[in-house]
Amino acid sequence: MKKLFTILLTASCTAVLAQTEPPTAHRMVRYRTIGRDSINLSLNSNYELIEDSCADIVRYAHANLRERKFKGAFKDLNKNKPTAVLSEGTYTDEGLKTGLFLSRYDNGSLQSKGYFKNNQFDGNWTLFYENDKPKMDFDAVEGKIKINNYWDARGKKTVDNGKGVYSNEMDYITWKGKLNNGLPDGTWHAYRTADVTETSLVTESYKNGVFQKGSSPAGDYTDGSRIVLISESMLPYLKAEKFQISTTACNGTGFKKIVHAQYRNGAEDFNEAIKSAIEPYLKTVDIKSYDNQFVISGEISERGQLTKLTCNNAFNQEIANGFIRQLYHLPLLVPATANGVPVKEGFDITFTFERGFYSFRYHFQPIKQTL
Repeated sequence: MKKLFTILLTASCTAVLAQTEPPTAHRMVRYRTIGRDSINLSLNSNYELIEDSCADIVRYAHANLRERKFKGAFKDLNKNKPTAVLSEGTYTDEGLKTGLFLSRYDNGSLQSKGYFKNNQFDGNWTLFYENDKPKMDFDAVEGKIKINNYWDARGKKTVDNGKGVYSNEMDYITWKGKLNNGLPDGTWHAYRTADVTETSLVTESYKNGVFQKGSSPAGDYTDGSRIVLISESMLPYLKAEKFQISTTACNGTGFKKIVHAQYRNGAEDFNEAIKSAIEPYLKTVDIKSYDNQFVISGEISERGQLTKLTCNNAFNQEIANGFIRQLYHLPLLVPATANGVPVKEGFDITFTFERGFYSFRYHFQPIKQTL
């Protein structure tokens, strides 16, 4: 069985935040039982339990509710189009996935097709994008996965006949590396999905598909790979196995996935870019007599451009204005996003002067935009 690991993310410019509003009313999320073990579950589009009145999906199944395990055949139907089967498959009496599983998009296009055996992928699997274009196919034997072919969302084939570069996005963490004969080869690394610099958090090395060693913030390890080649998000119906209640009630505002603005080459290079922008102006002024600081505030636009820079507490407004003019020459940043959509974000930078030297620190402000 794959070993699970947790990465503690410290505060950084690439932080991802989930924001929601507190519930305003008591919620009524129920299982609808029919007979001894037949149930109807009301699910949202993420396959989480939700109130009947705003469900997107209804699962018709058999279950052992005491152990929270499905058994027998199930079907997930589109609540607004009850003849449309979104996913279907079978569980053993012990709650293990077995046999053929199918899933479809809301438009009826096939999303995935493949087999399970003893709760593990078995044989050949094929996955597709919503426009019917192929996404990937892989083979599995006794839980060991070999990626045969993979196409990105733009249709570019990045893995051909088991060879190429493959990445698997798992919400906040993405694994990426080379494949040879469908198996990991060379050095693989995991990074924050939101980090455009892809700075490594975990690395693992492979030789001919065999795990050699890994390194994480907790230290080096050789007891087994942590890589996940096929994530739950590729087969969303698997989330229903958790019997997890949606954190958002009907008509709720929901979670907002926030990614702060960031510099394409990383925070260290952004610091250097600020220095390079400021220093030509510093050569024209004398700061030796100052022992003080000021804050320049502004906004990062949806394009990633610094705008609306002002300084209201300057001990020397002329120097502050000179700094502002120079900061406008900074290159574009990758803008902040809320649920993947670019949004404006407040930005401030504090300059401190002491004995002819200066230093600075910058800060991205919390995003207050509502859904």
